Amino acid sequence: ETTYGDEIHKSRKEQERALIEEIRETIDNRGVVILPAFAIERSQELLCILERYNVNVPIYLDGMAKLATTIFSQHPTYFRDFLKFKKAIEKVEFVKNQKKRDKIVNKLEPCIIITTAGMLEGGPALYYIRELGDDPRNKIILTGYQVEGTNGKRLLDKNKLYIDGKVYSPRAK
Repeated sequence: ETTYGDEIHKSRKEQERALIEEIRETIDNRGVVILPAFAIERSQELLCILERYNVNVPIYLDGMAKLATTIFSQHPTYFRDFLKFKKAIEKVEFVKNQKKRDKIVNKLEPCIIITTAGMLEGGPALYYIRELGDDPRNKIILTGYQVEGTNGKRLLDKNKLYIDGKVYSPRAK
């Protein structure tokens, strides 16, 4: 895999601790953490990290990540530690429909939402950002590479993205 082949990175543990610190800070401030993620592997990896660091707030999983996670859970022989993964997904609530999404954004309680799409080009992530992005207590944490020209890259560089054809500048961190 060569996406980051020409860069030197912080250690995995260091990156995980920084992520958890950002999440805990947001939760302590009564905010919501939106984690746009790729459906395959990144979403499941995030679930395991949250479990490993014992993050105890409601965790929601939305978008194509739900199906991917279900498929992963049906193949325990491919895991280094399937029991940890199983424990992680037992704490997660799958968001089944728009009615549930609306309920989550209207609760206004600290929580974590792992949702597709990882580069903010579609999927439920845009709904959550539009509905929760005006609250500066909330945080959007991009968890993967953002290709030039994508909403994710635009958000990183200019704090702007397109939702339903309109420019939107979230106040969430």
